[in-house]
Amino acid sequence: MKNIFITEEIKSKLPDLRLGVLEADIRVVYSIAELDDRLEQEIDILFNKYEVEDIKNRPIIQATRNAYKDLGKDPNRYRPSAEALSRRIVQGKGLYQVNNAVDIVNWLSFVSGFSIGAYDVEQINGDVTLDIAPEGIPYEAIGRGQLNVSSLPALRDIDGYFGTPTSDSDRTSIKPATSKMVLVFYDFNGKADLELWLHQSGEWFEQFAGAENIKTRII
Repeated sequence: MKNIFITEEIKSKLPDLRLGVLEADIRVVYSIAELDDRLEQEIDILFNKYEVEDIKNRPIIQATRNAYKDLGKDPNRYRPSAEALSRRIVQGKGLYQVNNAVDIVNWLSFVSGFSIGAYDVEQINGDVTLDIAPEGIPYEAIGRGQLNVSSLPALRDIDGYFGTPTSDSDRTSIKPATSKMVLVFYDFNGKADLELWLHQSGEWFEQFAGAENIKTRII
C-alpha cells in the first residue's frame, strides 16, 4: 500500500482528523446498467430527504466545513465535494456520469457525507503527505480549471499537491486506463463510521468495478 503520512501541523489544528484509505485493482468502464439503476434510486432518496439548506448540517459535512473554517478557508466558496454533490442532487440537477469508478465514489460520498478522493496509484510519485497547503499553490482541478488550494487540507507527493476534500487534480484522477486505485476518505468528525464505509466501498467496487486485492486502513 502507498505510504501516507499526516503532518503534525495539521494534526495540531484538526485533532479529530482521520483518513480512511482503500486500495484495489479495478476495471474502469464507462457505464454499467445495474450501477446506473442503483444510483438513480439513491439520488431519488436524497432528493426527497433533504432541503438544500439542510445539507451543510449533515454531521460529517458540517465537520468538514468547520475544519475549513479552522484553517481560514471559506467553505461556501470552496465547498467540500460531498456537500457540492448533495446540493446538486437536492436541487434536481442529478450527477454527471463519468465512469463506473468515479460514479461509485460519488455515490459513496453523497450517501455517507464524506468527501472522498479517488486517485490513480500509478500517477502518484512516491510517498503521500497530508498537510495544509501553503500560499500560492494552485493545481488543475477536475472539471474546474485552476484551483487555489492554499490553506486547504491537501495531499501531496514528490510532484506537488494533487488532492483536497474540495476537488482532486486532473494529474492523478481516475481515467479509462486506470488499473490501480486508492481512495482517501477525509474524516474531520472523529466519530463517524469510517470502518463501515470502507467496508461498503470494498463491496461496491467488487460488485461494480471487479475490484481485487482490496486493502483498507485508517490513519
